[in-house]
Amino acid sequence: MATTPGTPTGSTHGSIPFRKSFLMQTLLPFLIAAGTSGAKLVHAQVPEHDPVKVVQAFKIESLVVAVSADGKRIAVNGTDSKPFSSDLVRVIELKSEKVVGDFPVNGAQQFHPAFSPDGKQLVFGSLQATVINAATLKPMRPLQRMSGAGALEKDVFYSPDSKILWSFDQNAVIGYDTKTMRETRTIPVSDSAIVALAFLPKRKMLAVGLKNNSIQLYPVGAKKPVPEIVLPAAPPKSGFPSYGLIRSMAESSDGQFMAVSRQDKDVELWDLDQKQVIRDFPKTEQSQPVLILKGKYLVARGTWPDPDREGGPVTVFDLNTGKEVAYLKAKGYSGINVGFWSMQASPDEKQLFVPCGDGTVQIFDVSEWAGTATD
Repeated sequence: MATTPGTPTGSTHGSIPFRKSFLMQTLLPFLIAAGTSGAKLVHAQVPEHDPVKVVQAFKIESLVVAVSADGKRIAVNGTDSKPFSSDLVRVIELKSEKVVGDFPVNGAQQFHPAFSPDGKQLVFGSLQATVINAATLKPMRPLQRMSGAGALEKDVFYSPDSKILWSFDQNAVIGYDTKTMRETRTIPVSDSAIVALAFLPKRKMLAVGLKNNSIQLYPVGAKKPVPEIVLPAAPPKSGFPSYGLIRSMAESSDGQFMAVSRQDKDVELWDLDQKQVIRDFPKTEQSQPVLILKGKYLVARGTWPDPDREGGPVTVFDLNTGKEVAYLKAKGYSGINVGFWSMQASPDEKQLFVPCGDGTVQIFDVSEWAGTATD
């Protein structure tokens, strides 16, 4: 059941929101983190939605979630021991909520699990990455790079035909053959260290986010690893070296646009043909994951709690106008760690899975706000 709060709307110019001032862009996250009174995010008058199902995946926190191709299982990275340790990937049957597999991971970072589109494999990043047989939940052979053992970073995903597993290190994007588990494709990047990776299915490109805040788009099937599109870096901001650091990227269903979330900035919508930002989505600073659903909705989740709302900040925007159309209430919210490292939609885009800081994965019904966007 959705409810409509009476908070005032943010500033807009026509249908495109104003970009925030320097003070708002740089100081707001620090004010909220310090508990400063008066630093409130103002939301439009939009319906609030509760999850339709809550799965208790861990005792302490859930950070990252992946949904199987048939929508029957989830793989969750989290912990039963201490916050931010992210020491397990747990596989859970959604219908029964039964744990069917636990896989320890080594390293002090969040490892993003991923199911292959054909439903045969599950992989998660690790210092010694191993692919899991999704049916038997038994380890397969380790990934092998030409230079040694394969180490997967946080962004891992399969090609649509499940034949290639893509990941990256600081200096290259690596493609592994999912039958032999050997490195078969390499895209070296020398301009700057790689910090984020995304696959753009409509354009059949890899979007590579760099530490210098620029983005390079490479055709997947190209013989020579040369970027076809280069999006310029975010403007530098003195005194804030992490400003503009790329968090995540997502393509629109027609391939014309790409949403980009950055540290200390609102989510940007890029026109890939014009190579320029055409819209900022307000109140999305510090957004970690960003998704585009059904070609009409941008879903952004930030790292900071919203003092005007109950639960973690998950907001749904109309992709065409930039206006808020829904706000998703994450129950059991506890502190600023709201499991902000990922969100994922089911393969049919009917449900949205949100990991939370109380160890749960909360599932929202997309149909509750579908139909509110403009065509």
